[in-house]
Amino acid sequence: MRIVLLLLYVLLLACLSPGVASASGTSNALASAQPASVQANTGVTHFVYLHPTDRPVRQDYAKSVARSATFLKQWYTEQLDGRYTFIPAAPLVQVIALDHPASHYGTHEVASRRESTFWDNVLKEARLKTGASFNDPGNAWLFFVDAPAGCNQISGAGTDGISIMSENDLRGLVGESFLDCRGLEKPDWSFTPMRWIGGQGHELGHAYGLPHPPGCDAGRPSCDSNALMWSGFYERFPERTYLLESEKAILRSGPYFKAVDPDAVFLAAPLFVPASNPSLMSLLGILLSGIGIIWLQRERSRT
Repeated sequence: MRIVLLLLYVLLLACLSPGVASASGTSNALASAQPASVQANTGVTHFVYLHPTDRPVRQDYAKSVARSATFLKQWYTEQLDGRYTFIPAAPLVQVIALDHPASHYGTHEVASRRESTFWDNVLKEARLKTGASFNDPGNAWLFFVDAPAGCNQISGAGTDGISIMSENDLRGLVGESFLDCRGLEKPDWSFTPMRWIGGQGHELGHAYGLPHPPGCDAGRPSCDSNALMWSGFYERFPERTYLLESEKAILRSGPYFKAVDPDAVFLAAPLFVPASNPSLMSLLGILLSGIGIIWLQRERSRT
């Protein structure tokens, strides 16, 4: 019966498109971003696609962010032995319009350190648009902005509940070439989409409070370079990289991961919303969930 349910679920994912919501202004984004009362292990993870004024929304980017979110949820759950998972926001991806052209974020210097110019510019506007804040136990944020960082600037980072990724993460998810800080293609930096999903998982880990592995920042031989939280995401994600036991303990005790029924994990992944017929998702979701609940009750009654 489990195999039948898994096949039905895979078929459902293949037929439907990722759920994406657009917000043209601040009010809509804030409405979905405000947390209710925060309880332990109930923090929500938000995946947000930000597009500057001179770059229209690309549906392939939005859908790829949704696929990355779904894959990372599965990967983190598997790393935690199927017993803990993060809670994605609904809708799975928010699409929000920024107030400046793409070039603004790497050139408008408001930072005391030039290397953080891109980070600071994006962060300032993203927080205004969404209500995001650091160290918020109710919300973690992964922002994808379709804009380049300037030369010698941080283009991807995460800390204290917030991560920011630049245009190359979006390009990488759809198989487009890497662009350097001058906008020139860099063929030797071409990777598969899995490398970019892994990199997003690394920065999301920092947002969840995970540090680099012991000894890595100091360049010690004891550094576990294959771990996701060091360089394991480059060529080893997803099968050959991993979380350390100390990192798993941080996630289990933190606000963003909840305990789940290991027998029902395969039913808990976010569903996808058909672009043309949202009611179809509801009917199929109810049907699939109903079958799953009946099966679980039947199995437990046998034990």
